[in-house]
Amino acid sequence: MHRLFRIICFLTFLQSLSAENKSEHLVFNGQAVAWLTTQFSQPPVFQPGFRFVPAFTGKFEFKNNHVLDYEMSANINGHVTFADNLMTDTVFRIKPYRIWLRSSNDTYEFRIGLQKI
Repeated sequence: MHRLFRIICFLTFLQSLSAENKSEHLVFNGQAVAWLTTQFSQPPVFQPGFRFVPAFTGKFEFKNNHVLDYEMSANINGHVTFADNLMTDTVFRIKPYRIWLRSSNDTYEFRIGLQKI
């Protein structure tokens, strides 16, 4: 999985260098959510948290309708717990969420990686 991640990072870097070429596309988007939970006890407990799933998708178009495209995204989340005005717990995680690479044309499609089912 780490090798595929490095390949896709390299492809993203190549696309950023040659952004003027119309046959290459690079898109960045994602999802974000934040929350705050409260427990009314003695002492009161507050827990703000967040989740962010950034996604990079890219596409190279070649002759003979051959296309090489990919997606790379991560799951970034964390929270902090406060009790009695003191920070009691902190969690921060970054994990791969989806990483795939696909090569296709009119007659075949080959895909490798961690995919959405």
